[in-house]
Amino acid sequence: MTENKNNTAFFLSLFGISLLLILFLAVLMIPQQTDNEILKLREMMANDGHIIHAGGFVDTKAGMLPYTNSLEALENLYARGNRFCEIDLQETADGMIICGHGDETELVFGTGLRPGATGEEFMKCRIYGELTPISLAGLAAFMREKQDLFVIPDVKSDNIRVCRRIAEEFPDLKKQFIVQAQLPEEYDVIRAMGFPFIVYPIFKTPDSERNVLSLTEFVRRHELVAMVVPNGYYMPDLKLRLAERIIGVPFVLHTVNDGWEMDYYLSHGLALAVYTDRTDCWNGTEEG
Repeated sequence: MTENKNNTAFFLSLFGISLLLILFLAVLMIPQQTDNEILKLREMMANDGHIIHAGGFVDTKAGMLPYTNSLEALENLYARGNRFCEIDLQETADGMIICGHGDETELVFGTGLRPGATGEEFMKCRIYGELTPISLAGLAAFMREKQDLFVIPDVKSDNIRVCRRIAEEFPDLKKQFIVQAQLPEEYDVIRAMGFPFIVYPIFKTPDSERNVLSLTEFVRRHELVAMVVPNGYYMPDLKLRLAERIIGVPFVLHTVNDGWEMDYYLSHGLALAVYTDRTDCWNGTEEG
């Protein structure tokens, strides 16, 4: 009799835990009210389908080059009809915010400048010997001319510091910048700066924050335009689709350059948009 009571108590306890887990998941999956401006931006992003990575490929004497973040790259991607792009930003040693991405040996790829070079030195150089470098101020001037262009700044130095400078120095462009909360704790700080459009790249977050439950909890408490996910992170397709549905925010995949692959993800509803270095595609279809 005692053994039966113990078994009954065990199963009731297990049932209770399972019920609590189901209720917890059900609460997490209740859709949250999304701001209308965010919904409109998502629709625009979905119609475009592409976010041009680091300015995208640009034709040079050395061939088609990516990652230039140059004025020519901006002009090229816009002329080809693209309205969403990602631009790398970093702060130089003397405090200028410049457009470019380098490493521990070079301030910005294609410049040959040492990492400690000044902003003035950068502005005087030519990227790969021919392309025009731009600063945040130059990017802002371009965006003011092209008011339908949206830019995701990928900050390679202090993200909060650079976002704060954007907010203070170019407050009129807050709705054209789609800023990144690179870490969970950055969201509230960036939102308080007045940026309405925020994306969350999971490859910059701690491993402990990348599981589906943690991401779902984060999305429930924070309004996002999209979650930026490395291409291949949630594969195969069923896992990608389920993860997006459970977490509750659209995915943007980073980075896809194959035309067929782009078309597959976009036409099957597996991504809101894709980051790409290519500027010649719309909804997965090559120009011409």
